[in-house]
Amino acid sequence: TEIMETITQGRAPRMGPPLVALAVTAAHGDDETRKLARAQVNTAARTASQLMQFVQYADALQGWGRGLRNVVAGWYLEKTPQQVAYQAVKYRQRYGWTHRDLLRKAHVNTDDAGMREIFQWVTHDDLPGGNEATRIIHAYDRAKTADAATLAGLIREHRMTWEMVPPEMLQEREVWQALYEDMPLTALVRNLAALTRAGVIAPMKFDTAVETIGRIGRDERNRLHPIAVLHGLMT
Repeated sequence: TEIMETITQGRAPRMGPPLVALAVTAAHGDDETRKLARAQVNTAARTASQLMQFVQYADALQGWGRGLRNVVAGWYLEKTPQQVAYQAVKYRQRYGWTHRDLLRKAHVNTDDAGMREIFQWVTHDDLPGGNEATRIIHAYDRAKTADAATLAGLIREHRMTWEMVPPEMLQEREVWQALYEDMPLTALVRNLAALTRAGVIAPMKFDTAVETIGRIGRDERNRLHPIAVLHGLMT
């Protein structure tokens, strides 16, 4: 309970320590505790990045047994195809793991045809058919060869994040401007330096950044730990 409260109430400045605690509990608790800890992973790991971080710890502690396979499979299968597609595009590789690794290790199977198409893209790079769930995958594929103006349009249309943008295009002011317009609070604070370098935020326009952070911060869905604010200040 204490681990999950720390995670869900945003009390940890970084997710690493509570995920370590959850992985230890899932590996070394009694039967009931291990079962309870594994059932909480889908709630604790809200993003694929956090899932991969958990897997890094769990693999070191216990290896790929049935328990970890079920946890990983459940994380994917409890989401919609649209949610999985978004996570697959945004967090392609973290902590030494990729979605391809996880899907193969966990032997994830589903009867959902749309989800199978997305899994096939992840594991074999076969572009799925065009539908609402896979729009972000097709936008990501187009972004690989797009010029700055086209890419900015894709970002605005599909609400793409900076992780979905080819690294070489993160030098373009037009691209950063499009990203800035719909950037979540945590990403905004982390990228203040990049936005300044790109000329999107200028020293004489600092009030614009303050107003934007305040506006986004009033949305209860955006939680920002005070230590993250300090980190942004130091950066």
